[in-house]
This record gives sequence, C-alpha cells and structure tokens, in this order.
Amino acid sequence: MFTDELVGNGMGQVINGPFRDWFVPRMNGMLRRNIGRRASLVRPWIADQIMYSQNISSHNQIVTVGGNRVSIEGEHNGVHVWVGEVMMDILSAPQDGVFWLHHTYVDYLWERFRQKLVRLGRNPEIDYPDPTNGQHPGHNGSDPMPIFYSQYHYIWTNQRGYSNLLLNFYEYADHPTCGNGCGGNTKFLYCPNNNTNNASTRCVSRTAERDTVPEEALGQFGGRNLSEFDFKNGTATSSINNTNSLGEMAAALEGPLSKSAWQFTSKLKDNRLN
Repeated sequence: MFTDELVGNGMGQVINGPFRDWFVPRMNGMLRRNIGRRASLVRPWIADQIMYSQNISSHNQIVTVGGNRVSIEGEHNGVHVWVGEVMMDILSAPQDGVFWLHHTYVDYLWERFRQKLVRLGRNPEIDYPDPTNGQHPGHNGSDPMPIFYSQYHYIWTNQRGYSNLLLNFYEYADHPTCGNGCGGNTKFLYCPNNNTNNASTRCVSRTAERDTVPEEALGQFGGRNLSEFDFKNGTATSSINNTNSLGEMAAALEGPLSKSAWQFTSKLKDNRLN
C-alpha cells in the first residue's frame, strides 16, 4: 500500500504517490509518515465481531466508554498512531490522504454493523449509545454536530447522524475476499495460500517490489535508526508468509497499545491472514 502506485511512501517525507509534496500548514512542513512504529492496524477478528457477531447487537457494545474490548473507536485510533507523524495529530490528520481512505473503511465497518442490527430486528436510527450520561459534552445524542452548528444546530444533532436518510447518499461494496475475487483487484491483492475454499478469507496485499522508503526520503525517521529495518534485495516489505512486516519488526519496541484498546496490552502484529 505504501508505494508510489497507491498512497506513497510510508517513512519520512512523502515524496511519491498521489499525496507527494503536500504542505501541512499546522505542522509548517511537508507531509510525513512513520508507519509501524506504535499501535496497530484494525484487527480482523475485531472487525468480524463488529460486522457479524450476534452477541454484539447494540452501539453501546462498540464504544470506548464502559471499557468495551471490542471498540470501533479504539480500532480507528490505532491506525492513526500506526501511520504516525501527521496522522497522529487530530487537527492535522485530515491533511494526509490516508486519513480519508481510513475513515471510509471505518464508516464501512459501521454500515455493516448497522445492517446487522436490522437483521437482528433493531432500529439503528434510535440505537444511539447512552453511556455518557451527559458527562461528555459534544458526544450526547441531543448535542449539535459542531460543523453544522451555525446554521443547522436545531436539526443536525449527533442522533440525527444515525438517520437512515443518509443511506441515500452512498452504498458500499463488500471488502475483498477470496469469495469475491479480491473485489476484482488482483493487481494489488491476492487470496493467501490459495485458500479459495473459504470464501470469507480476506485478501491481502501483494509484496512491494521496491522500497516503501525511497532513498530520497531516508535520514529522518522521527528518531528511528535505519538499522531497525531490513532492506534486503531492495525491498522494505517481504512476503508476509515468510518474513516479518515492518510493523512486526517494530513490535520489539512496543509496549502497551497507544490510544487503541487501552484496556489491555499487546505486541504490535499484522495478522492479515487471520
């Protein structure tokens, strides 16, 4: 993913791909990343529980308040930290194009969760989480959405954001699996271990044939030493079936997950084959 063909390099200043040489006003500098240093990507087993488990049938069960282990917000936060640099700052994060791709996926998870509620006989429009009990202004159902406050504060509350009316504006395709031919994109994705017998198996990304860290971007890794990475054979990522990913290499430096799943500790792993 972090190559010039997709979102650009993942270490140092982003100098290739569609978001190359973007200036970030808040940082007063260029767009930078530091992938795999901390936290984790969205964990497949958490995503599956949110989308499919009948034991998780209310928004109250997927919010961080209350100590829920399965949290869509926690999984969201971890990716911000995993990408690093600009994505770690809540005000500057939207100035990395990865932000919008990531949030689209989070919204996809939520939409699949909402569809599950309908199948279970619940109305997602009124299933607003209520553990805040008025203690967190801005997060309660009756609180106005800040971006719409000036003109529509009597209409666009958080609760209104759950309206099925918004479904008229979008429709999501299923995520790439072995059963749907990796969503028709076999240039960048493949079915792991030729596991075509299990239609629900997630497709994973193909190995990059060149560095995810262009030579021109080397030198500044936010304090990281190049010796931490394996650049054998001219690639910064190797087959996930045989060698560690960048994220797994960084796991040796990882303590408790930062901002993601704060209720427990875990080493950073990229379990894309699960």
